[in-house]
Amino acid sequence: DITIYERESKPGGMVTFAIPDFRMDKEGLQFEAMQLEKVDVKFHFDISLGRDVQFDELVKEFDAVILAIGMNKARRLDLIDNNVPENLRCDALAFLKAYNEGTNLASGAQTILIIGGGNSAIDAARSAKRVNPQSKIIVACLEHEQDMPAFAEEIVHARHEGIVLMAGTRVTKCALDEENRIQISLEDVTRNATIQEFSADFVITAIGQLAESEMLNANL
Repeated sequence: DITIYERESKPGGMVTFAIPDFRMDKEGLQFEAMQLEKVDVKFHFDISLGRDVQFDELVKEFDAVILAIGMNKARRLDLIDNNVPENLRCDALAFLKAYNEGTNLASGAQTILIIGGGNSAIDAARSAKRVNPQSKIIVACLEHEQDMPAFAEEIVHARHEGIVLMAGTRVTKCALDEENRIQISLEDVTRNATIQEFSADFVITAIGQLAESEMLNANL
């Protein structure tokens, strides 16, 4: 007998809630996942480890317990988190989950800065462009373009969709001005010289993910 406890309202984890719909067929994924019910796998949704069930309870109830919680905690970027109000920033996972649920966390933003060079950053940028078509979307990352971890074809798509790529740069200044706009300075990582300064209305950080170690430590 197999039982699956899932924190979200449907299966698929980050594939369901983080990857945008224009990148994969979510209906096909849901259909495939729920075929498990036909072989008597039991799903329990909206159940969170540490909140609704405890690890020691599961160990007593089942003969074996498999943890497959992934890495769904966004890394912090102190420069942004310490200088930008919460309503003007978020991490890529939060932005993408909201996008997949039909919500735009950056509504009304004229300029959106995404920090990071991986697939989450490019997914966030392309999603932001779809819900803010008139906005300027900028992706800034430490890696030079040929070294970015994002899929090469996704970078090409992003450029074709009008997204500005500032590869090989890092944010060195981030401050809120009197008009509640975020003043950003970008530095070339090779020359250590400021190459661009601009105002942004919203910042999305996409610098990697971690496992929720606090929850694990409390339950193991």
